[in-house]
Amino acid sequence: MECQLISGHGTVYATTTIRVPSAEFQGEEPYEVCVVDVGQDESVRVTARLTDNEKPRLGDEVEFVEQQDGIFHFETNG
Repeated sequence: MECQLISGHGTVYATTTIRVPSAEFQGEEPYEVCVVDVGQDESVRVTARLTDNEKPRLGDEVEFVEQQDGIFHFETNG
């Protein structure tokens, strides 16, 4: 396995709203968590939070913002 840079553009594959989070995320609820297909030719699926907390739909395009404490953060395009 080798590391490769991939595009910061992605597509929402699945989504859910977290209403009862684990202890470390108490006070941040509700928030959106998505599975995002990232890349074009060979896409990779990552689990991510949406920074703008918009309610995404399957197929919506999202943009990578940052990785913080091992969590990928994306925002909706629109």
